[in-house]
Amino acid sequence: MRNSIGNSWVRFFSGLAGTSIVLTGLMLLTAVWGVLDFDGLFITFHKVFFRNDLWLLDPRKHLLIQLMPTGFFSAYTGIILLRVLPVPAALLVFDIVFFLRRRHGDDIQ
Repeated sequence: MRNSIGNSWVRFFSGLAGTSIVLTGLMLLTAVWGVLDFDGLFITFHKVFFRNDLWLLDPRKHLLIQLMPTGFFSAYTGIILLRVLPVPAALLVFDIVFFLRRRHGDDIQ
């Protein structure tokens, strides 16, 4: 019984480690993309998540763009990433510690 519980934890943390690696990697890639080409990221985001072209606004006519220019959106994207990225990164560190402890023979119940 004790061995099967230990194996369940290993399977759980293995899945968690894979998920953390993928999420952290995707967020870091998105962050790099945003730094290098925010306009491209912004356009791709809207093409993926919106089926119409109502998100295309004319800065001469639409108050939203006048009040919130590209700099606002790029800064806000950075804030979101900085607030969300620590979660999968912390899970990844936790997984690494778990596997290192297990490798060195510490019994995790």
